Formats: sequence, C-alpha cells, structure tokens
Amino acid sequence: MNEILARSTIRGRRETLKEMTSGVGMVGAYGATLERIMRQGGDKAKLGMEVLMWVSRCERPLGAVELCYALGIEENTTELDLENVPAKEILMNCCLGLVALDEEGSRVRLIHLTLQEYLGGRPDLFGSAHSKMADICLTYLNFQSIKDLPPDLWSAPVTAPFLDYASCYWGVHARKELTEPTKSVALNLLAQFGHHVAARMLLLNQNFWRIIRGSPSGSGDSGTSGLHVIACFGITEIATAMIQSGGWEVNKRDCLDYTPLMWASRDNNPEVCEALLELAGADPAIADRKGRTPLCAASQKGHEGIVKQLLQRKEVNPNCPNKERETALWMAAKRGHEGIVKLLLKRNEVNPESPNNRGDTPLLNAVSGGHEGIVKLLLECKEVNPDSSNLFGERHCL
Repeated sequence: MNEILARSTIRGRRETLKEMTSGVGMVGAYGATLERIMRQGGDKAKLGMEVLMWVSRCERPLGAVELCYALGIEENTTELDLENVPAKEILMNCCLGLVALDEEGSRVRLIHLTLQEYLGGRPDLFGSAHSKMADICLTYLNFQSIKDLPPDLWSAPVTAPFLDYASCYWGVHARKELTEPTKSVALNLLAQFGHHVAARMLLLNQNFWRIIRGSPSGSGDSGTSGLHVIACFGITEIATAMIQSGGWEVNKRDCLDYTPLMWASRDNNPEVCEALLELAGADPAIADRKGRTPLCAASQKGHEGIVKQLLQRKEVNPNCPNKERETALWMAAKRGHEGIVKLLLKRNEVNPESPNNRGDTPLLNAVSGGHEGIVKLLLECKEVNPDSSNLFGERHCL
C-alpha cells in the first residue's frame, strides 16, 4: 500500500512539475492541479479539497491520523462512524501530489510554501473554511464518547487522536469566522465544560501542566467554566450570549486561580474584558495563586488597551504587587512596554521605585533590558534613585 501511495504521489508531483515547466508558471500549475482534483468528481474531489482546506488553514501541523479523523466527522452527528474515516493513502491520492508527509511520515504538509501562499489568496476555494473547521471540532467534542472521557487525562488517548486539536483550536477558528449554527454548538459544549476533558487539554496546551499537577484539583475537575474558555478565546459574540443567558459566576476561579477576566486580560481580548467588567459584582482586583491581578497580567503581556480599561475601575490598585512584590509597572518596565509605563506613571498611587523581593527596581529592569525610552521616563520621576542597587549589589550601570 505504501508503494502505491508513493507512486501516486510522485505521479501527481510530476504532473504539477510538467505544468510548471510548460509555460503556465507556478500559479498556473497550482490552478491546473486544483482543476484536475475537482474533475475527479464525487467523493474523491470532495475529499481532495477538504484535505487542502485543513492543511492550508490549520493552526498547527496536523498528524496524518488527526487529519483522517477530522475528515471522517460529519456535522450534526452525535457519534463518529469509523467507516467514514479515510485511510491516509486515500486522502493523499485525492490531492494529486499537492500534499506530502514529513520525513517521519506522521504529519501532513503542503508540497511547498508557495502553495500555502496560493491557497491563502484563494478564499473562494473552500467557502467558510474556518466556520466549517470550528463546526467539525465542536461536533467531535460533543460526541458522547468524548464527553465520557475522564476530565483529568494528561494526554489524548489513542482512541481520540483528534481531541487535542479540537480542544485547543475550535475557538481560534470560530473567532475568525462564526455562524449561528457554530455558535449554537459552541454554547452546548460550553454549558458542560467544567467536567469536559477539553478543559484539561486546553490548559496543557498552554504549558500549565506544572501548576495543574500541584493543584488540589489536579486529579479532577479543572474548575474551568465555559466563561473561562470563551474569555480565553475572545469570541465576543458567544461571550455576550453567555452573559445574557445568566447563571455564570463572573468571579469563579479555575485550578490556576484565574477568573474569566484574568483570561481575557492575559490573552488580549478587550471586548470580552469590557463585557465582563460591565457585569454586576465583577471584581477586577482578584489575583491568581501567584498574586497577579488582571492588571499585572495585561501589563506583563503588553496589552495597552486592556490596561486602560482596568485603570478606569476604582477597585483596581495600580501599585498592587504580586507575591514576588512585582507591580504592574515593574513588569511593564522589564518587558519594554513603554506605552503602559507612561499610563502607570500618570497614577499617583504608583511607586516608580518599588523593588521586588530581589531589590530589583523598575529602573534596573529597564536598564538591564536596554529599554532607553523607559529609562528616560523613570529618571524624570523624583522618587527614582539612579544610584540604588539591588540586594546583590547590582547597580543600574547607566
């Protein structure tokens, strides 16, 4: 079977190369090959175009088995029919040489970067691609066999190869392109998210496994609600629908001690931040287990718009330190976010000389990072001592 696959792929590449060298050029060759794919007719043409859609629009490279499962999922179904899952040999054949497997034979890729550029410039080829991909991911996550999986898994089981991608990227696709059917399926999933394995997959994908392992809920419910997830993905339309439906705890903490507002602030979703801040009882000063507030998170990440939003709230203390005594100004100075430093220095409550537990001041951070604009701003503050040193005797070296 592998020999048949190899011969078919080579034959398809030869046809494409022949067209490239016949005077039509690369773009013409790609167009001609696409026409040949569609002329296959029936299931072959449909499968070939779906493969190209997934490989060209996916958020990370897809494994061959992942892709096969994605192609086998039918929208508006309640369970996966394994007979619909194509063999990788079939999907490779349907693409007539435009896709290939990597050297390890595990991931599917386009044959050349120029093909990615070409397909990216042809939105007409796949219709509402991101909406379709979000629907497939959400349909999969709503399968009973997936909902029955333990919520405390540390990796996707071999029986659910599409679980990781569907859990981590359905929201990315839905944010790019959202339809009412997609929204409806998403709301159905989010209503039961606290006990869904997708919550763990999403947290693990963001490298929170050390925190999860040390959490009291590390072996059970992640505490991640649907509102946490939608704040992370930043899909305002769904967030608004959830808020309007009521029943959500706006200040609920997950296993990271993150509130939905912390997720929205950390991941730079200002419209969701605004919707959350408008809720009665929303507390923008709740800190996570390391003492970081949403303001600290936004300042550290450089999300200036969200910093402006949070500074308008009277509950927010702009000089509030985390457990390492690092303030929002301290973090912004360290990361070189000059606009945020300017905003914070306008507030009388902010101490521009406030050191962390090591004695490092915002000025020392700015100097160490080579952030000249921030150094100048801090030196204009009368409270700042340019000759100070930290607990280890390290000075600013201006």
